[in-house]
Amino acid sequence: MEAEYVEVFGTIKATTDQAILFNDGEKESWLPLSQIKDDDGDYDIGEDIEIEIPEWLAYKSGLI
Repeated sequence: MEAEYVEVFGTIKATTDQAILFNDGEKESWLPLSQIKDDDGDYDIGEDIEIEIPEWLAYKSGLI
């Protein structure tokens, strides 16, 4: 069974080789790059983005 994905909008606050620190304006959460759908790994600090992550991760991270 494939995971359900949700779109989240926010700003990149920091990056590592394996994760991004994502802020949606209310909550800040580290998101593993391996869980971002169609991840290209090219993120810039301060960049506003729309990404798709599994619904379970969005709940766990407090993004929905």
